[in-house]
Amino acid sequence: MEAPVNLLFSDFGLYLKTLEVFLEHSTEHQCTKKFIDENLPDFVASIGEKGAFCLNVLGVGSGSGEMDFEILSKIQSQHPGLPIHNEVVELLPQQISKYKDLVKEKGQGLNISFTWNQLSSEEYVKQNKERKESKKFDFIHMIQMLYYVESIHDTIKYFHSLLETNGKMLIIYNPDDTRLRSLSSQLADNHFLPDVQKVLDELRMKYQIYKLSFDMDITECFIVMWLV
Repeated sequence: MEAPVNLLFSDFGLYLKTLEVFLEHSTEHQCTKKFIDENLPDFVASIGEKGAFCLNVLGVGSGSGEMDFEILSKIQSQHPGLPIHNEVVELLPQQISKYKDLVKEKGQGLNISFTWNQLSSEEYVKQNKERKESKKFDFIHMIQMLYYVESIHDTIKYFHSLLETNGKMLIIYNPDDTRLRSLSSQLADNHFLPDVQKVLDELRMKYQIYKLSFDMDITECFIVMWLV
């Protein structure tokens, strides 16, 4: 019988429903937003080439776009008047549809253009290599998506190669020592995330670590039955 987590990765409808329940019962989004509000402005202040006419941003696994908009607003606040081109890589059409609705709702008056790629990160890499494209980006973010790639090492290495000279990359993930990851390890035989810090060390990349914490309400996972 297929393990529950393996089934989750192979059934996109189930994945989206599970994601919805997870976000509803956890403070993960609020925690990420708090980090973006408090730390990203200084982080992105130095991106962009001197004399550039536009900032290029790439979101890998952007989902429905809520965190992307938080990031874009902080970049725009640090570089007022400079147009932003935001490229989105997201496999699920349902998520891209929600993202486009969000752009219609919140994107009015913003000097931001969008390119949509309904692809997995591996498909995006393959497409770029086949087209011999190597577009550079000032900022690349990969939020909670490294669990779904075939090679953490190759993924980080490739997207890091797309950074401009002053470009920066943001990776957010749940490390191996969290309780949530510990539970996942009991439910599936694969889809584990190697220590990203170890990968960065192997690639000899400079990085900063920010430790975030969020809460999750699991009371609905337990049913109490009283027999009278």
